[in-house]
Amino acid sequence: MSNQYTNPVNNLAGRMIPKSEVINLTGLSKSTIYSYIQQGKFPAPIKLGVRRVGWIEAEIMGWIGNAVIQSRSNDVKNTDQRG
Repeated sequence: MSNQYTNPVNNLAGRMIPKSEVINLTGLSKSTIYSYIQQGKFPAPIKLGVRRVGWIEAEIMGWIGNAVIQSRSNDVKNTDQRG
C-alpha cells in the first residue's frame, strides 16, 4: 500500500534556526522582521512550542541571496542612469 501523505519536511534541507540567529544573519531588527513577515516580504517562522519559533535556515539564506541580487541589480540601474 502506498503512502499518499507527502511529508514536507523531507523536501527541506538544513536546520531550524532561532530568532537571534536570524537577526544576526540578516542584520534586521526583530520588529523589522515581523513587519516584513506581515507584508509577505520575509519567510514566516515555524511554531516550535508555546513561546518558541524557528526559521528554516535554507529559507533565510535564500532571502539573503535574493536581497543581495536585488541590491546589486538596483546598483547597476542607478549607475546606468547616472552615466
